[in-house]
Amino acid sequence: MSNMFEALRKKKERYVQLEKELSSPELLSNREQYRIKSKEYADLKDIVAAYEGYLSLENEEEGLKRIIEEEGEDSEYAVMAKKELEDVRAGMDAKKKEIEDL
Repeated sequence: MSNMFEALRKKKERYVQLEKELSSPELLSNREQYRIKSKEYADLKDIVAAYEGYLSLENEEEGLKRIIEEEGEDSEYAVMAKKELEDVRAGMDAKKKEIEDL
């Protein structure tokens, strides 16, 4: 799994790099290179968006785990956080599947 996330991290880095390159005047003057990089950028868009969605859910999961730990298992906030944590983990599983399908 970590290999998958390492590959995704690299794709996101490439996506960000392409975004910068596509706005450079030098590239705009070279239509063929612009076309090639635009296609690569478009091809990465969906997988990068799914990866960013997963990372967002992962951050939310960490925050909820902290709430449960800090509030104590039986507090009202911890009970609500546990329920939300179930939803977040289901969302993470769905994002993993979406990423695998891309």
